[in-house]
Amino acid sequence: MTKNGEHPYMTKKIFEFIVLDLFQAGLNWETILKKRKGFKKAFSNFDPKKISKYSDKKIKN
Repeated sequence: MTKNGEHPYMTKKIFEFIVLDLFQAGLNWETILKKRKGFKKAFSNFDPKKISKYSDKKIKN
């Protein structure tokens, strides 16, 4: 646990589920899960702290 009581793994895992769920809208889950590796790379291993530091340029690409 971190000093604020968060478990770093759970934070990343929950964020991963949120991202995958958002992209799943209207698609088959099998399609999303097949692309999970790509999502993981695109979203910095589902690390919200890293993503919060993305530049505008990185977001647009």
